[in-house]
Amino acid sequence: MRFVPIKSEEQLDMQSLHWVRERWIKRRTSVVNQIRSLLLERGVTVRTGRKHLVAALPGILEDPDTNLSGPLRVLLAQLQREMNNLVGQIEEVDAVVVRTPGQNEACQRLETIPGIGPLTATASGYSGPLAPSRVLMSQTVLRGTFAGCTWITGNPVAT
Repeated sequence: MRFVPIKSEEQLDMQSLHWVRERWIKRRTSVVNQIRSLLLERGVTVRTGRKHLVAALPGILEDPDTNLSGPLRVLLAQLQREMNNLVGQIEEVDAVVVRTPGQNEACQRLETIPGIGPLTATASGYSGPLAPSRVLMSQTVLRGTFAGCTWITGNPVAT
């Protein structure tokens, strides 16, 4: 039987923040895709990417020449508000996560690695003590073998 170490309150809080943030990002992506598809059904195309939709949507809603009915304009405005609310919620969580690494030694060490920011550092640094198998994997990741490098021997650490 393998025992799992009990997580501290800080670890549980950070894990919850990351889970909820991920769910909000999925919802925001879903809303963006839904707005884009509703517009596309009416012959209005918007470039791929949330920033392009955010920039174009106010003009589309205000333009009387677009082929949008009154109820659809109301629906799109409501979806726009939902998207903006999700963006605000994600930014609030991001602000908490950015402040957090300074309070945890493991997160501070992880942030010294190039390419590791506060989100990755807190997701990894608050995950709890590493099992020996995870230490081997983390050494492999730090050596860059995850990026497609091949192993000469069967031992990933001896590359």
